[in-house]
Amino acid sequence: MRKRILVWLMVLSMLLPTVCVNAAELLDTEGSLQQEDGDSTQRESKTPDTEEKTLPEGEATPSSEPEEKATPILGQTEEPGKTVEPTALPTETPEREEPVPTETPEATSTPTETPEPEEVTPTPVKTPVVTSMLTAMATPDPTSTATATLTTEVKKWTYKLSHAGIIQENKYPDDDFVRADELEEQVDLEGVRSFIVKSLLAGEEEIDISEYQVPVFYIDQVMSEVLNENPRFFYVVFDDCVVEDTIVKSVIPIYKGNRDEIIQGSTEYEQAVAKALACVDGSMNTMEKACVLHDYLVTHCEYDKSYQRYDAYSALVDGSAVCQGYTLAYLELMQRAGIDCTTVPSNAMNHIWNMILVDGNWYHVDTTWDDPSNWDSKSYCGHKNFLASDAEIRDNQEHHDWDVRYEANSTKFDNAEWKESNSIICKYQGTWYYMGSIGGANGLIGRTGSLENGTSSIVQSLTKRWPVWNQAGYYWKGSFGYITIYDNAIYFNGSDSIYKYKNGQIKELYTYTGGEGYLYDIVTKNDKLYCGVSQSYDGSISYIEVSDPEVEVKPTVKPTATPTVKPTAKPTATPTVAPTVKPTAKPTVEPTAQPTVIPTATPRRPVSSDFPFYDVDVAPGNWKYESVKYVYENGIMNGITNTDGTIDSFQPDEPLTRAMFATVLYRMAGQPPVAFENRFSDVSTGRYYSSAITWAYRNGIVNGYVDGSYGVDDYITREQIAKMLRIYAQVRGYSTSERANINSFPDVSDVSGWAVEHMSWAAGCGMINGKNIGGTYYLDAKGNATRVECAAMLMRFINRYGK
Repeated sequence: MRKRILVWLMVLSMLLPTVCVNAAELLDTEGSLQQEDGDSTQRESKTPDTEEKTLPEGEATPSSEPEEKATPILGQTEEPGKTVEPTALPTETPEREEPVPTETPEATSTPTETPEPEEVTPTPVKTPVVTSMLTAMATPDPTSTATATLTTEVKKWTYKLSHAGIIQENKYPDDDFVRADELEEQVDLEGVRSFIVKSLLAGEEEIDISEYQVPVFYIDQVMSEVLNENPRFFYVVFDDCVVEDTIVKSVIPIYKGNRDEIIQGSTEYEQAVAKALACVDGSMNTMEKACVLHDYLVTHCEYDKSYQRYDAYSALVDGSAVCQGYTLAYLELMQRAGIDCTTVPSNAMNHIWNMILVDGNWYHVDTTWDDPSNWDSKSYCGHKNFLASDAEIRDNQEHHDWDVRYEANSTKFDNAEWKESNSIICKYQGTWYYMGSIGGANGLIGRTGSLENGTSSIVQSLTKRWPVWNQAGYYWKGSFGYITIYDNAIYFNGSDSIYKYKNGQIKELYTYTGGEGYLYDIVTKNDKLYCGVSQSYDGSISYIEVSDPEVEVKPTVKPTATPTVKPTAKPTATPTVAPTVKPTAKPTVEPTAQPTVIPTATPRRPVSSDFPFYDVDVAPGNWKYESVKYVYENGIMNGITNTDGTIDSFQPDEPLTRAMFATVLYRMAGQPPVAFENRFSDVSTGRYYSSAITWAYRNGIVNGYVDGSYGVDDYITREQIAKMLRIYAQVRGYSTSERANINSFPDVSDVSGWAVEHMSWAAGCGMINGKNIGGTYYLDAKGNATRVECAAMLMRFINRYGK
């Protein structure tokens, strides 16, 4: 509320004939929104109880229980003060973390590939906010104590962002943090955020947002949401913005690394995301996908006790981060998997986690606290903080004072039997497996049906317990067995043995006889299998390679070190892809069903493999024939598939769909491998266009409609093709400076505002020559492009630029 009050004070002061106090000075005297750095949430651990073995008569009884250990667990809190049965995760006495330096840490990872540009809604709504009163204000430097008199002169000044609420910098929103979405009725918020994202992907050094009319007192929140909702911008920070009166004209990004470093880092980031997403498949429901990705993150990231790693890159690529890194990484994975997700900050805890939407209900997910920092076992994966209700996360896990707009009222998963499992939960040959307990028996559990509502049973029980080192007759209660997947089989450990489960068969693969401790881990690394040996559940672990004679030995690939990248003031080079503008609405022509049946009115003629289309006359020199022949011979367009799977028609005069055109461009680019990304409501995996649309989106060629759909079956217009071809040319590194004066076309006024530049380019470089209607040539910008017209444009494009 502080900023709102100050803003209205500014407005009221200008109505007076006297001078007004500078708004920035008021903000400074009122108090800073800066928050204390550090991720000092405490995590308490408990030492598991031991039970006394009955001793033979005459033998001395141990005089005391084993001494408890107290190892600090940073960033998590578990259940202090409770008397409980020992569990597989004994933890320890809490200890506060050291505060994190306020300065932005140096980047320790290598930024990568030029992130993909996104389209931006053209002609954003320009709704000035209280500008009728505020434009008369002469705004000096915000740090100055000087006053200003009423004047109509426009003043330019620089505003320095507060960085409040930017999670990647360990700044959580507090009660005074005004949500940017409160601007919905005054500013095209989606448009400005999308435009900033697009400009960041294009590597712009200054981003002009003047047309969106964003008041300066909201710009901190806008920039915070841009970065918090896009974890892939781990290489970007913001500081200064240029203001005219009270409206922000531009924001200035600072890139951590040069262009090549950003490209490299982004490539590594995308590869890490794709590796995680490879763990899910189409047979899994939302809850199961969320679980698998939760387990992947927990077992592939360790808590950063140096408190320097805050972003998703650190968590997914470097494998080490504080709670912000875990939270942003899980947000990224949920977004890519098509699962609604948000962040949940708690200033009181100096901690942050996630909430996700499953079957209409919100649930808490805290990957950081499911990965205790005092636990050396790399395969440990708790689930107590996965799909927790408000009551569960508050009462049992002791989270408190969080700030989020949603409530987690459903307790559906609070008492799920897999909640007590401390191993990964994996799907293998149609069944879910994890280490746990049923009816007092510990071991490998198989769960048939869904993870949510299936039936569980013991597949292999573990009868040997984990002894307390050097204390004869004492054992840790609970199980310390974990799971790893290796060579299409499940491997799990007991206290002294490694077991293999494959195709329904269990075998004991290895028995440890080294006498240096017991087995507390089982991991796979660099295509090799290792067991972890320690003298205590919370002690340091040494790893021993375990060989399986049934597994073919693979050559060892020595991993290369990731060079350390230090932030630079600005990138030495910026990507060549320019920002583009997207349509504000769907095509004006209502789409109809995509043709799949050969018109019966067209007489068939014999076809050949050289030119199989019966509905295109073989007429050398004719533009239709030459265009169709060219795209067919170059593998760009293949014709229409009949119901029996054959292809013998091209249907040249039928309109082309948006999905078809994305596929065409994807073929021109050589169909590079791409991991499917669930970005559009009407694009699912496994369709002929899935990879093409994902690729086009990542390269900024398409971004779909404002309702979240792509419009796969919508017919593409000629101006949309011009735009997509122009951006494609920029992505391929070609110059798009050609322009033609399109005012000579009688229907130039029909061209959409966002498409004028694209149509001017298309006419200037010969992609579009006009449509001859009654001897007059028209642009027909909003008209549906036919398949043969598309073929002609592509032939001209390739002849001019190449593929």
